Amino acid sequence: MARAGKGYRQVRPLAAALACAICCWALPAVGAGVADAGAGLEPAGGPADCFVPASVLRSRLQTAAAGKAPILVDVRDAASYGRARIPGSINVPLFAVKTKPFLRQASFVLVNDGFEGRRLLEECGALREQGFASVAVLKGGLSAWAAVGGAIVGDGSALAGVRSVPPQSLRAERAGRDVAIVDIRRGAGAAPGEELPGAKVLPYAGDARGFVERLDAEVGRWRAEGKRSVILVDEDGSAFTQLLTVIEETNTRWGGDPGLFFGEGGLQAYRGLVESQAKTLAGQRGKDAEGCKTCP
Repeated sequence: MARAGKGYRQVRPLAAALACAICCWALPAVGAGVADAGAGLEPAGGPADCFVPASVLRSRLQTAAAGKAPILVDVRDAASYGRARIPGSINVPLFAVKTKPFLRQASFVLVNDGFEGRRLLEECGALREQGFASVAVLKGGLSAWAAVGGAIVGDGSALAGVRSVPPQSLRAERAGRDVAIVDIRRGAGAAPGEELPGAKVLPYAGDARGFVERLDAEVGRWRAEGKRSVILVDEDGSAFTQLLTVIEETNTRWGGDPGLFFGEGGLQAYRGLVESQAKTLAGQRGKDAEGCKTCP
C-alpha cells in the first residue's frame, strides 16, 4: 500500500521531548472528563509521550459538546484515506499540517495506520515548537481505533491493508525501541540472524490458533518493554492470509495496544529492498569515483 512521505523529520531530542511534554498536558479538549476511560491524557510512556489512547479519544468524541470535539487529521495518502477512515476526519498530508492556519489554535489529533508512531511523535513536538496550541497522536492509529469499536467509513475490507507494513517502513522501524519485530518463519532458530537484528523469534508452523495463544503469552512482556506495535515477518508474506482473521480477533482483544501488523511480502521483499538500495549506493559511489579521476 503506497504511503507518502516515509522519511523521518529530524527534531532535536531535547526540544522534541519538551515540546511533547507540553503537548500531552495541553490537550484538555481531547482527554478531559473521561474518567470512565481510565486514562485521561496521562502519558503512558512518560512525559514525552504525546499519544492519546483510542478508547479515550472515542469516549471524548461521543461526549463532546457541539463544536468542542477535537479535529481528527488523517495524514495517510489520499487513496488509503478514501478506502477507509474515521467519520468526520480530514485528510492532510503530514508535511502540510504546519501550513494550515485553522489548526494553529485548534485541538487536533494526528491519525495514521498505527505502526509509524515515532514519526508522528516527532512531528507532534515540531508542531508544538511552531506554536500549534493543542496536538496529540492517536495511539495505534486506525488499527487501534477499529480494535476498540470505533466507527469506520469506506471499504471495511481495506482494513486488511492497514495491517500490512511495506518493506520500506519495516526497514525504517527495525531499530525502533517501541516496535517488536517478530520472525515467525517455520525454521527460525534461536536467533533471527543479521537480516532482522534484535527481532523476537516465534515460529509459525500452520496452527493459527496455537500460534496466537503463544503470541498472547508474550504480549504482556512486550508491553512492559514499551512496545506499541508488533510486526510479524515470515519468509514471503504468505502467512498473512492464513493469520488475518486471527490477527483481527487478537488486535480487538488487545484493544489495539500494542497494534498487530504484518510485514508485506515478508523477508523476500525486505531483502529485495536492501539489495536495491545497496546497488543504487554502489552505483552512486562509482560515479563519484569516476568523476574524481583527475582530482588532485
